[in-house]
This record gives sequence, C-alpha cells and structure tokens, in this order.
Amino acid sequence: MIKKIPISGLQAGMTLCGVGKELGDDFFFMNNILIKNEKDITRLVQNGYTNVYVETLNNSADIHPTDTAEPLDSTKLAADCIDSGSLSFAVEPVPMEEGAGGREDVDFEDEISEARRIRDAALNAIRDVCDDMRLGKSIRKDKVFGTIDSIVESIFRNRHALTSLARLKAYDDYTFAHSVNVCILSIALGRNLDLTKEDLHVLGVGSLLHDIGKILLPADLVNKPGLYSPAERMEIQRHTSLGADFISGSEGIKEESVFVVRQHHEKNDGTGYQSCLKGEEIHLFARIAGLTDMYDAMTTDRIYRKSLLPTDVLKILYLRRKEYFEPSLVENFICSIGIYPIGSMVELNTGEAGLVTSVNQARLTQPGILVVFDKDKRLYGKPFKVNLKDEEKLRITGIFDPKSRGFNADGLLR
Repeated sequence: MIKKIPISGLQAGMTLCGVGKELGDDFFFMNNILIKNEKDITRLVQNGYTNVYVETLNNSADIHPTDTAEPLDSTKLAADCIDSGSLSFAVEPVPMEEGAGGREDVDFEDEISEARRIRDAALNAIRDVCDDMRLGKSIRKDKVFGTIDSIVESIFRNRHALTSLARLKAYDDYTFAHSVNVCILSIALGRNLDLTKEDLHVLGVGSLLHDIGKILLPADLVNKPGLYSPAERMEIQRHTSLGADFISGSEGIKEESVFVVRQHHEKNDGTGYQSCLKGEEIHLFARIAGLTDMYDAMTTDRIYRKSLLPTDVLKILYLRRKEYFEPSLVENFICSIGIYPIGSMVELNTGEAGLVTSVNQARLTQPGILVVFDKDKRLYGKPFKVNLKDEEKLRITGIFDPKSRGFNADGLLR
C-alpha cells in the first residue's frame, strides 16, 4: 500500500514511489526506488521536497495516519495509507442506482467495435486540429463536434468500451492519444456525475483540446525528458493560456470549453497554475479534465519514467483528495472506470490470474474476469470467464503485471 509521510520520516531501506513539495506544482510519482542511505535522503531534502510517498508491505498496526488524516466513518478512509480493499470501502458505500450514471444500454462486446472506430476518428480529428494550428488555420468545428457527439453516444451505450481503449498507449503518438484519452475519460466521469449530453459535449470539446497550446511552444521543450528547470517550467505552463486564447476565437467554441483549456492545471488547494485558483473557483469541467489528465499521464510510459498500474494510480489520486481534487470527484471517477478497470489484470485467491472484462457497478471489487493463468502462472490452453459476483469463494488478492510474463493483455481484449 502507499503511504504519505513527511520527509523527516524517510529512512534507508524504505521504498520510495513519489515526492512532493509543500507548495507549487512539483508533484512527481515514479516506479519504486529503494532508499539506500542517508545520501539519498539528503539529495531529496536539497531539492526542496517536503513530503514523500512510500510503499509499505502490509497494513500493520505500526503504520500511523498523518496529521491530516480524516477519522474513520462508514464511507471514508481512515488514513493516508491505502490498499485496494480500503479504496473499495471508500467509494462504494451503496450500490449505484440505475439512470444516467447507472446501467449500460448495450453489452461491452456489442459496443467495442464501434468504440474502436470512434477512437480512431477522434485521433484523426485532433491530428487535423494540430496540423491546421501549425499552419495558422482555425479549428474545423464540424469534424471536432461530430467526433465528440459520437464519443458521448458511445459512453451512454456502454461507458467501459471506450474507456477500456484509453489503456492503449503509443509512445510515439503520445500527444494525440493523450488528448483523446482525456476526452473519453472526462466524458465518462461527466456521465457518472449525471451531466446532460449538451454539457458532456462542451466538456468533451474542452478536454480534447486541453493541451492544444503546446503546439505553440518549441517541440524540444514540450518533449524534454525529465524535470524542467524553473525557467522551462514557467514557459511550459504558458500552454494553458496560449491554448485558451487560441480556441476562444474559434467559431462555435463555448466559454466553458475555454475554461477547461485555461484551468485544467489549477488545483483544489490553490497550488496549481496559472491563476492559483481554489476549489469551486475552478470550473467543474476543468476540474474533471485536470483529474483525467493526471490519471492518463501517470498510466502512460514516458521517456523519463515507466507508467504505473491503473489501480496504483487510483490509490494515489485518492491519496491526493482535498489537495488536488475534491474527494467526491475522485470517488466518482473511480466508480466510473472501476477499481479494476477493464483491461487490467488481477490475481485471485486461488493463485490464478486473469483479465478484467467487465465492471460490476454495484460492487466494484467483483468484476468479470477472463482467467488466463493457472496457479503456477502457466497459460491455460483455453481461458475461461468467471463473474466474481456469482462466485462466493473467489476474490481478488492483488494486481498482476502481465509484462512480468511477457504477456500482451491488450491482444486478449481485442
């Protein structure tokens, strides 16, 4: 499980998975790193980090909550120290009711082919927007708007078909794929918040274009590996205002979409940029896009770090509730994609491992699974499906990383 502690509590032998500063936007998660000695800790202190995130091995009694932890009640987590079980306890106190955010109109299998076509169209749309922008042309709203409408309709038919495709990452296509993924995830979260289709359209336009300002910045700056210098950071942060100013002059783009582009890096506690807005000073649509932007970025491989598993990112986002995103928004996001999103792999109490193929909205810890590996992690000749809501003796005990076995889970999802 992941725990936030002050840097004064960091000791040699601990496993570091993130660092943060008290103020500003220096918040960075990485793959687990072993703290070997006092020199490692000194370097972190010299770089100005004031708190760290460490991976603990168990939920033992000697793990204490931070001073900012909330008391335990029937729906909230006890401390800034979480695992998948406590995460599910936090976000599913009652089953979801049917309605705009509830049941699916069609099965996942019936929607996935259309969802692939829609995602491909969205990738083409954002490529065209970027190409036109480089040439000084205005946004072709008909193509963008048509794409957003298709995404909204697909999310209403089955939210998990498109959101499962947001797992497909291509390093050399990051700019376009990231924009489309943020758009898809934002609309899915918006549906869970019972936004109208009209509002989802406006949210989708802003989310698809949220990083458009980066086209107006030097490519070597945007694609720089590693952390930015203070001067570079100030320059890259300009992408929000550059993008907002550009699309605000485009025909048919509503003001709420512009808010998404301008404010998606603002944070709930006022430590974001560029206006240091707090809480409800940030437009709801920008808060939604800011959350999904961080989720997609952290689950994507970059040149300077490997991606984190989706479930680990959900834990981190829950840990950051109140600081970056208000609790209700994080909890609704987890409900919208599932604690174990479609396409992730899990290990069962039998030792077997499988691919999550459906989400049980009423009980997020009981998804449908295609069992692929036996207890010795050997591939079954014929994988088989189980639905955990119908299997009293089966339960998820952890996350399984298919890369450890050289296995391509995306191929199975296709």
